Amino acid sequence: MIVDNGVIHLRPRRIVQIGEKAVDYNDNFRLYICSKNNLLQLDQASKAAVTLICFSITQTGLASQMLGLAIQIEKPALETRLNELTGDVEQMKIKLDDIEQSLLQTLASSEGSLLDNTDLLDSLNKSKENAETIAASLAEADKLQKQFVKEKDIYRPLAEATSNLYFIIQDLHKQDPMYNFNLNTVINLYNRTFSKIKESTVGRMEKLRRLLQHTVYEYVSRALFKKDRLMFSMRFIHGIQPSLFAQNEWELFTGLIVDDTTAYSVEEIGWISSERKANVAKLQKYLPTLFNNLRFTDQALWSEFARTINCETAFPPAIDAVLTPFQKLLVIQAIRPERLYSTMISFVTNILGIPSINPSPLDLKSIYKSESNENEPIMILISPGADPSQELEELARKQISSAKFYQISMGQGQRQAALEAIRTCAANGGWVCLKNLHLAINDLAAIEKEFLASKHDPNFRLWLTSESNEHFSPQLLQTSLKIVYEAPPGIKNNMKRIYAQWQQSELNFSAFCLQSLFMLAWLHALLQERRMFIPEAWSKFYEFSNSDLRVAKKFVEEVTKDDKAANWQLLRGLIQTVAYGGRIDNDFDMNVLVVYLKRYFNSSIIGMNASEIAHNITVPFSTNIMDYINIINTNIPEEDNPALFGLSSNISTAREMAEMNKTILQIRSMQISVATEVTFDRNVWNKALNPIITLWKQLNSQSTLHSMNVPLIQHTDDLILEIISLEYVHAITLVQKVHKYLGAISKCLRGIQLFTSEIANGARALMMHQTPEEWQEAWRGPSDPAQYLSLLIHKAKSIEQLSHINDSYKILANPIKLGNIFRPTAFFNALRQLTARKKHVSMDELKLGTAWNGAFLKNENVMEISGIHIQGALFEEHIVEIKQTSPTVATTPNLYIAWISADAPDVYEKDKSIF
Repeated sequence: MIVDNGVIHLRPRRIVQIGEKAVDYNDNFRLYICSKNNLLQLDQASKAAVTLICFSITQTGLASQMLGLAIQIEKPALETRLNELTGDVEQMKIKLDDIEQSLLQTLASSEGSLLDNTDLLDSLNKSKENAETIAASLAEADKLQKQFVKEKDIYRPLAEATSNLYFIIQDLHKQDPMYNFNLNTVINLYNRTFSKIKESTVGRMEKLRRLLQHTVYEYVSRALFKKDRLMFSMRFIHGIQPSLFAQNEWELFTGLIVDDTTAYSVEEIGWISSERKANVAKLQKYLPTLFNNLRFTDQALWSEFARTINCETAFPPAIDAVLTPFQKLLVIQAIRPERLYSTMISFVTNILGIPSINPSPLDLKSIYKSESNENEPIMILISPGADPSQELEELARKQISSAKFYQISMGQGQRQAALEAIRTCAANGGWVCLKNLHLAINDLAAIEKEFLASKHDPNFRLWLTSESNEHFSPQLLQTSLKIVYEAPPGIKNNMKRIYAQWQQSELNFSAFCLQSLFMLAWLHALLQERRMFIPEAWSKFYEFSNSDLRVAKKFVEEVTKDDKAANWQLLRGLIQTVAYGGRIDNDFDMNVLVVYLKRYFNSSIIGMNASEIAHNITVPFSTNIMDYINIINTNIPEEDNPALFGLSSNISTAREMAEMNKTILQIRSMQISVATEVTFDRNVWNKALNPIITLWKQLNSQSTLHSMNVPLIQHTDDLILEIISLEYVHAITLVQKVHKYLGAISKCLRGIQLFTSEIANGARALMMHQTPEEWQEAWRGPSDPAQYLSLLIHKAKSIEQLSHINDSYKILANPIKLGNIFRPTAFFNALRQLTARKKHVSMDELKLGTAWNGAFLKNENVMEISGIHIQGALFEEHIVEIKQTSPTVATTPNLYIAWISADAPDVYEKDKSIF
C-alpha cells in the first residue's frame, strides 16, 4: 500500500494500511529498498511505482579503486604518512588563519608606536614561525604527493587490467545463470597476486598482470561447463589483448557483420569451393589489405593448404609470415571451416600459454585446503549423471571423520533438515552437503539466510551441488566458490562408472550372465556417448539414464539365468520396448537401437567362443568381475573412434563443424546480449538493427515482391499449377509481412512511430540474431535472421519464375529443387491427386515410389528432384564408403518419384532398400 501510494485521507489525519493495521502517514516519510541482486527484474507496474537507482560500478571507477588497493597493499607506510601529513597541514592552516586574525585585531586596537607594542611583535614572530613550519610541511606533503602519484602510475596498468578482467567475466551469467561472479571474486584474486611475486624488478608489474590474468582465467574456467569454455576463452583473449584484432576482424569472425556479399569478384579463384566463395568475398570487402596479402589467385601457392587435413599447419610460408594468429583463423573460417574448431583451441592455448582450455583435474582436497573457508559456500555445478558425493564423502572421512559429515538430498520436505544441519555443523565444525539444489529453488532464500546468520567454526564447510537452473539465487552464486563437476566423456569412462556402481553390489552370476551384463554396459555407453554426434548419430538428445540401465539389467539377469540357452529375441524386445525404446520418438533412431540389439545380443557375441565386438575387444567368458574391468581398462580406447558407434570415419569433422557453429553463436550472443535489456537505447538499437534493415533493402533491390499487389489464387483443374499459384501468393504475402515488420522497426528507430510490444519483442530477437517467432510461424526457416531473409527472397524468386509457366508438364519436365519451395509436402500431394485423377482411383490406392533411375518409373507421372544431400556416405552410381577426408555432406544423383498403385511391386527389392 505504501509503494502504491494508497494513502487514506481522514481529516485531519492521513493513514496508510500496513497489513491489518492503520498507521498514521507523515508527508516526510521516505522508503528506500536496497537489493544486492544486480539481476533484479521488476514488472512494469512495480517500475511505475518506484524510482530505480543503479549503483553499478564503472570501469574507470573500479580501476581507481584497484589502484588505491594496490598502494594499501604495497606501500602502506607511504599512504599513512601522506594522510597524516595532509591532516597536519590542514590543522596548521587553520592555526595560521587564527593567528592572522588575532594579528589583525591587535593591529586594529594598537595605540602608539608599533615598534613599542611587544604583544604585536610576539604575534608577528609566532606567525612567522608557524608559516615556516607549515611551508616545510607543505613542501614535504608536495614531495610525498609527487612520490604517491609516481607510485600510482607504476600500478595503474595493473589496476586498469584488473578492472578490465572484471568486466570481461561479469556478463557470463547471460550464457548460463550459474556463471555469476561478483566484484569480491576479482578483488580477492587481485590481493593474492601481490604475495606471489615479491621481488622488485623492472618487469614486476607485467609479471603481476600476466599472473593475475592467468589466475582469473583458471578460476573462472573451472566454474564453466566444458561446452562453454572455448567461448569464454575467445572472449577473454579479445578482452585482454584487443591489439590482436584489427578493425572489422572480430565482427566478421563472430558474424556481427550482416551482408549479402556476392561471390562474383572471386569467381576466378578455381581451387576454392563454390559454397565458400561468398565468405571469401566478405574477406575481400571488409578486410581488403588482408585479402590482397593472401594471393588466393596463386593456386600453386595454396595447393598444400587445400589438400592437407590439418590445414592450419600448412599455410604457405610467404603468407604465414605476414598473417597474425587471428587472421589465420579468419582464413580457415572462410575456406576450411571444418578445421576452425581445432584451430580456435590452438589459438587460445598459444595466446594464453596454457596446455589446454580445460582446467587441471578437479582436486577437492586441494580446494578445501588452499581456497575454501568457513564463510564461503562451495558450489559444485554438476551435469546430468555426474555425482561428486562419493568423492566428497571420502574426503570428509579423511579430514573431519564421517560422523561430522551430513549429506541431504534436497527435495520436497527437506528444508528444515537442511537448516538444522547447517546450524549444527556451523557450531561444531562439521561439513554439510546439500545435493541437487536445483530441485529445491524455493528453499534457497532460507538456506542463505541461515548460513549468513550462523556463527561459523573455522572447520565448518557448506558444500552445495546443483545442475543449471535459471531461477537459482544470484546472491548465493556470487558469494560461493564455484567449481564444475562433469562426468568424463567416452565409452571407456562410461563403462568404468557403470562397473563402479555394480561393484558396490554382489554380482554372483554365471559367466554367461556376466557376459550379457558386459554387453548391456557396452550398449548403454554406446547409446549415451552417441549423443556427442547429434544430429548425425541421433536426431535429438535422448535422456538415457541409470534408471533405464537398472530396468534392462533386471531383464538380462532374468533371461540369462539359464546358462544353456537364452531367448535373445525376448531380451531384445524387452530392452527395446521397456528400457530404452520408450524414450525414442523417431523411426530412424529406433532402427539404430534395433541394429545395436541384434548385433550385440546373440550367441555369436555372448558365449564361450565369443567374437570381437570391436577391434581388439572381446567379451571374456569368466565369473570374475575383475576380468571384465580389466578389459575396460586395457582394451577400450581413451578416445572414441566413430567406428565403435558404427558411424562414418568423417563424423568427427561434422561434429567439429557443429561445435564451431555453436561456439561462434555463443560468442555472438554474448557480444550483443545488451539486446535483452528492457530499456530502449536508440543508439544501441540502431547499431544492432541497421545491418539487418540494410540487408533487406539489398535483397529487394532487384525485386518488386515487397511492393507488388498480391495476385489472386488461380483455381484450375491442373493441380500443379494451382499449388504453384498458392505458393506464389504465400511467398508474396510472407515477403510483404517481413517488409512491413522491418519498416515498422525502421520508423521506430527514427522516432516516427512508437514501439508496440510485438515490434519491440521482434526487434530484440533480431538484435540477438534470432529470427522473430512471428516470422517462424508463417514459415519455419533458419534461426539466423540474415539466413532467413536471404533464403526467403531466394525461394520467393524461384517460385515467381515457376509461376510464369502455364503448363504443369513443362514444370515436371525439369528437375525440381525442393529447397526452392516453401511447402514441398503440398507439391507431393498435388502430384498424388493428379496421378489419382489420371488413373481414376482414390488417393488411398496409391503409394509413393522412388528410384534413382527414371526408367524404373516408366508410364507414370514422374517428378525429378534435384539438390538432395547425403551424410555418412558418397553416392555416385552406387553407395561409396567414405574416408576421413571425405566431405561431410555430398550431393546425390537426381531422385525420381511417382505415385504408383498400392498393389504394384516395390521399385526396389526389400534387401536393396535402406528403409
